[in-house]
Amino acid sequence: MAVAEKILERAARLGIPAEDVLIDPLVLTVGSDSKAALVTLQTIEILRKNLGVNINVGASNVSFGLPDRRPPTRPS
Repeated sequence: MAVAEKILERAARLGIPAEDVLIDPLVLTVGSDSKAALVTLQTIEILRKNLGVNINVGASNVSFGLPDRRPPTRPS
């Protein structure tokens, strides 16, 4: 929250409205912490509820390193 608030404050000083700011909370892998996905969802909820900011996340990071995870395919 503190980092997101600082980003919004600096953006406002530069004349960037909050609705033009994207916050990207870190998505940890479930392979390193089984509660990582839940923490990410809770973080998103808190940021939206308290700051109303737009969110962008690297959702594919959640399963990185898990057994039988296929790498993403590229369109031909």
